[in-house]
Amino acid sequence: MDDLVNLVYSYEQEKAIELFEEGYNIFITGAAGTGKSIIVKKIIKVSNNSLIALAPTGIAALSIKGHTLHSYFGIKVGYENIVYNNKQMTDIIKACISMRNKVVDYFLDEVNSVYNILIVEFKKILYNYIFKIVSNNQKKTDIWRKIKRTKKIIIDEISMISGDLFCLLDIVCCIIKKKKEYFGGMQIVACGDFFQLPPVIKNEHKNCIKYTHVFQTPIWSMFEDNTVVLEYIYRQEGCNDFKELLCRLRIGQLTNSDIDILKSRIIHCEKDIPRLLCKKDEVLEYNNKKLNLLKTENISINADFYGNEELLIQLKKQFSDIGLFKLNLKVGARVLLCRNIGDGLVNGSLGIIHSIRDSSIEVIFDNIPIPISIKKEKWELEDVDNKTVAVGIQFPLLISYAITIHKAQGLTLEEACISIDNLFTPHQAYVGLSRVKSLEGLYIQNKYKDINKNILCSVYPHIINYYNRFNKKQI
Repeated sequence: MDDLVNLVYSYEQEKAIELFEEGYNIFITGAAGTGKSIIVKKIIKVSNNSLIALAPTGIAALSIKGHTLHSYFGIKVGYENIVYNNKQMTDIIKACISMRNKVVDYFLDEVNSVYNILIVEFKKILYNYIFKIVSNNQKKTDIWRKIKRTKKIIIDEISMISGDLFCLLDIVCCIIKKKKEYFGGMQIVACGDFFQLPPVIKNEHKNCIKYTHVFQTPIWSMFEDNTVVLEYIYRQEGCNDFKELLCRLRIGQLTNSDIDILKSRIIHCEKDIPRLLCKKDEVLEYNNKKLNLLKTENISINADFYGNEELLIQLKKQFSDIGLFKLNLKVGARVLLCRNIGDGLVNGSLGIIHSIRDSSIEVIFDNIPIPISIKKEKWELEDVDNKTVAVGIQFPLLISYAITIHKAQGLTLEEACISIDNLFTPHQAYVGLSRVKSLEGLYIQNKYKDINKNILCSVYPHIINYYNRFNKKQI
């Protein structure tokens, strides 16, 4: 984060920092490449570690040196499969998040009402099936005490969090902090772009959800007067035609000319550049295939961990999600740097392994013609008192022949081959294509040798309606 010192920030970015320092709840949004990640890291820095950084996925959490939302709030893994497969539980949750104020009043003041029986059942669902905030004997857990001490949180990649979960988190914070204000009076900073990846919700659970996106919830009004829209796109700077094409793709309004341009980039690519694929099994198959072609020795490197046992479970899962738990590397393998380490080497830098030693790995990066020694890095989790409580240590390198589009969200790449064969969710094409800095660096993989405009431009209409409240120029 030391790289943040010499950056020149835009008016909107400075405004976001100012609003944060004045104690407001703020939502920071903008298209891909507008500097959202930079401003998140800057806010974390200026907070002097007074806020907790959270994200919905392990890779996003590691990027901001934070926690996953699920681990910090003690959300039980797979709770959806229990709760949303039970119609009675689903109906109770929908009803209680719809009458949020009555539910909070009951928990805080034990106000008698006709809804008491319903709310008591809701409490059982929260405590027994969704959150680990009380033990089996109903004693408050460390997670409860940790949330009680938390005063400020920043949530990155907010588009990937469901509205229903956002409402449940609000209610739980009110219960724990014994305050009726949203999130029990905590200062909340949310950051993300709803035109990017949506919450992952199983098809069979979609009818069980009341609010898909967080901005559809009543509590989103906390950001109504303090939404900062980042306008300037840095990633495709100097490539205005490509930048404007991506802006139209973002809102699902590609022209026929845009389609022709994208068709021109359906090029068979033999280069060792990252493949951004739609599904995990495609990535695993492609990476194994490329590694097996190398005749050099396979070397396995396990990450090291120490610290609080409960938090290490969380950190190990983050490492597993991103692919750092156990590295399988070979000399000659294509790798991606997954951390900023200075001297022009940033998260997303690409290179080839030159040598592997116990204490370092030499990599020849694409932008540096000599071997660079990469040493192991520490990833630390801190508690609300800013004490390091769990540490993971590993080389910040990932096999990069292919990654999923979901894991690529937040990356900037000079070149990439983007697969659009198996798109399965709205906005996925936009996230993939917008990783690349220029049209010349974009290669499109499509076995059908054509582009289906309807699939590529798949956008949720209610997201367009939400952003229409801002100045057209800001969308």
